[in-house]
Amino acid sequence: MRENFSELAREESLPLASRLALMGLAMGLLLSSFNISVVNVALPDLADRLSVSMPAVQWLVVTYLLAMTCLMPIAGWWGDRWGRKPVMLSGLGIFVLGTIGCVLAESLTPLILARLVQGVGAALMISLAMTFVSDLLPAEKTGLAMGVLGTTSAVGTALGPVLGGLLITHFHWHALFYVSLPVSILSFLILVRQLPDHRPVVPSSVQQGQLWHHLRENTELQRSCGANFLVSAVIMSTMVVGPFYLTDGIGLTTEQIGLVMAFGPVVAAVTGAPAGKLADSRGSGFVIRTGLVVMLSGCLLIALIPIWVLNSPEAAAFGYVLPLVMITGGYAMFQAANNTSVMRNVQEGRKGVTSALLNLSRNLGLMGGASVMGWVYLATMAVAPTGQPQSVVAFAVTFVVSAGLVTLALSGMVRERT
Repeated sequence: MRENFSELAREESLPLASRLALMGLAMGLLLSSFNISVVNVALPDLADRLSVSMPAVQWLVVTYLLAMTCLMPIAGWWGDRWGRKPVMLSGLGIFVLGTIGCVLAESLTPLILARLVQGVGAALMISLAMTFVSDLLPAEKTGLAMGVLGTTSAVGTALGPVLGGLLITHFHWHALFYVSLPVSILSFLILVRQLPDHRPVVPSSVQQGQLWHHLRENTELQRSCGANFLVSAVIMSTMVVGPFYLTDGIGLTTEQIGLVMAFGPVVAAVTGAPAGKLADSRGSGFVIRTGLVVMLSGCLLIALIPIWVLNSPEAAAFGYVLPLVMITGGYAMFQAANNTSVMRNVQEGRKGVTSALLNLSRNLGLMGGASVMGWVYLATMAVAPTGQPQSVVAFAVTFVVSAGLVTLALSGMVRERT
């Protein structure tokens, strides 16, 4: 991600205020996405330390996701109706309050309530962050900014399990939430000064109660949201199914798994800005299709790992990294170009709703990927031949299914305009 902001810093025509505003927006997206997944890896420890059951502690994840997902379309409309800056800042303020509640909580019930508040604030932030790009940059640099913001969101989701595992291992569980507090406060201080104001304008087609009319009338947005849903489900499978395979199939230690999974965030961090600049120069459609082809190739390649693991677990561990890089890099390319394609020409008054729908489709994909891909893995484990390592077979089948989802996304976007 540092390299992505370096790309923006080298754009001499960008005022300092615009660069700072983009940094503040990226911080908000990072926080929203990071808090989706940072708790997941710590659930067993939290259940033990809080003396509650596993189904009970899972509400820490479900509550946050439900608050985000349910509020996103409304948050977009609020931004268009009441002003995007005050709604964005309100989201950050609510998120700070929720984070403080998480830090102060000593039992499960207040912690769940604090996570609910966090989710409300995150919904406002993640729904509106992309809507400010056209206010901060000229149209020919939209792709670069979308690359930074899209990549930041992906990095936050992928970084959560890795950093969460380190924090819960070496510190008190409150550290899972401490890390978000200074970043959210800094983001608020930057954005309150640097975000531009705008006069709210709401076209009749997106008045309250008619949010989905906007999606039904825009076939390009339908294809973009559909593909976004599918590829987000695939990227979540690398985070949910991957650790089980690395443990049961290859036999890596917890520290080794963290090192291997760290390749994903690193690749996403360095891919976003170049992908956005490529979308500016070659067209969004070209980058979208290229990213999906790279993802598809990575899914097919990663499904072949079970052939290697039977002979050499070391080769399987190294072989896992290359397709992971392809899947993550392709996803970052898709996000940068897809967001650019959709948001570049959105008229004032529809930006909040459009951005909310894009992020809603992504979140639904992440939720669906976590549940469906996990189910595919476990179901295959149950029926896999006993003569083969069951986790290895299940891993291969899961990513064959993932390849099918990417193919479906590619077929829907093949007519995307360049």
